Amino acid sequence: MITQNKEKTLRIGLMYNGFDLAAWEAETIRNLTNTPGVSLELLIGDADVITPIKSDYSGAQKQLSILKKALLPVIKIILKLKKFASTSFWIRYQRFTNKYYPASCDNRISMSYEFRNIDMLFCRTIRKGKYSQYFTEDDLDKIRTYNLDLIIRFGFNIIRGPILEVPKYGVWSFHHGDYLKYRGGPPGFWEIYFNDPWSGAILQRLTDKLDDGIMLYSSSFKTNFTSYNKNKNNLFWGTTKWPSTVCRNILNENDESIFKKSEISTAPIYRAPTNLQTLRFIFKTIANKIETSFPGQSPKNRELWAVGIIDKPVNTLINSLQPVKIEWLEPPAGRFYADPFIIKKDNNHYLFIEDFSYSAERGRISVIETVDFKTYSEPTPAIEQPFHLSYPFIVEHEGEYYCIPEQCESGEIALYQAKSFPFDWYKKTTLVADFPGVDPTLIQKDGLWWMFTANHSDHDSSKLYLFYADHLEGPWTPHRLNPVKQFPQKTRPAGRIFTYNNRLIRPSQNCTATYGGSTIFNEITKLTKTEYQEIYIGELFPNIKSKFPDGLHHISPEEDITIVDGKRWIKK
Repeated sequence: MITQNKEKTLRIGLMYNGFDLAAWEAETIRNLTNTPGVSLELLIGDADVITPIKSDYSGAQKQLSILKKALLPVIKIILKLKKFASTSFWIRYQRFTNKYYPASCDNRISMSYEFRNIDMLFCRTIRKGKYSQYFTEDDLDKIRTYNLDLIIRFGFNIIRGPILEVPKYGVWSFHHGDYLKYRGGPPGFWEIYFNDPWSGAILQRLTDKLDDGIMLYSSSFKTNFTSYNKNKNNLFWGTTKWPSTVCRNILNENDESIFKKSEISTAPIYRAPTNLQTLRFIFKTIANKIETSFPGQSPKNRELWAVGIIDKPVNTLINSLQPVKIEWLEPPAGRFYADPFIIKKDNNHYLFIEDFSYSAERGRISVIETVDFKTYSEPTPAIEQPFHLSYPFIVEHEGEYYCIPEQCESGEIALYQAKSFPFDWYKKTTLVADFPGVDPTLIQKDGLWWMFTANHSDHDSSKLYLFYADHLEGPWTPHRLNPVKQFPQKTRPAGRIFTYNNRLIRPSQNCTATYGGSTIFNEITKLTKTEYQEIYIGELFPNIKSKFPDGLHHISPEEDITIVDGKRWIKK
């Protein structure tokens, strides 16, 4: 369990434009209010939006002349034609998709019942320029009486002035889009338009300067190139837990590592697309939809992985700038090999791999034997399940052999033990229940077992989770800072952790440009029950002149040999 300072309570304010919130906003607030130690204390409404402006319709009603009455149908037609001609293609496209293929994140959810006991304050701000809003001194004094720790901005426009410093931790706001690439909007549109594989988002503490906030949380999501609303759903639903996660870190007295100055963005500010851009976008999404409807017909949809042997120790590869020569163990047609782990027993080396079948769309764990890394046996199945298996992390402990494979489809991290090494295995126990772990990687250090893993349900390429235990079979305790590291597309484990010059090196995947594009080397500098820290020290890239030039996402050192895997895009 995560240890929390029970005496500390975070008092939250919410800037809003009415009781009907977008579904993703409602979910964000519910995640916050369901977080122990968080209390929603004040609703700050935009009076110019929430309070209806009444017009005086008293007085004599003007009578239309007979001529005007006769011309009224014609005038209505002219006005409709004028409105149609002036409506951009982008607006029409949104109306069409929202009607037939709506984004669930935009559904309106009434929060009137949940807000019934929360104090409300309606503020009429002072506008400066086109969008900037400043709170009056009178409203600022009223807000100060609530001693708020932070305010979530789901209303108003661009907030500036003293209000940003009234709460202890400031005013928090989302930007759905990689602010270093795409400032402005629409969110999730330009990533599809420019073929960007990742759609980013940030949660920031606002400052007086636009696009120069203090970063609280950031991540990226795989771009859905077939639908704007589907991509938008991924982007907005994926951020609903961020404020509650940051609040938990503050409650755990880890706030000093949260509030960091963001990199200043020089990206262009995007607006709604022009008619021509909208047409190009529509054709692009249709073409992408057709392409993905025929899996295997495009290199974008099929990857072929193979296991590679590098005749060099791993320490020589950490900062290698020269292309590395790799000897490949190529799979037969209809399969791929990936995630190799090597273990030596007696005079043999046993290479455990993910053995994936395209027809079954599922992997199993198989074993390849070698004595000299020159000749190899055919792969023999070792562990099979009705769900996908990969990443066969092998542990030798007290004379027994164990395997902790990735089996995130089962919703747990499990421990297998060899009845008869290396081919006969059985599931011994569950290590972490109700957690779809990805690429679990173990080490022993300072009398404890440590497990590094990603979470299939929580951006598995961008967040690193850590567990520890006194014994291999557990019980396993989640680290109080989980996720202990968040870095877009660069945290997922990529093989066995190793020691070099008394430094603990953790490989991770670089999925920025493509899944498993290269392998990053991180030095672990802090590893305790209360702290975790690692720094980048190098990277191993695929050899673009090799048979598998398009990715390298796993590394397994063994004495003077290093085992890797590599991929290339294929057509069916």
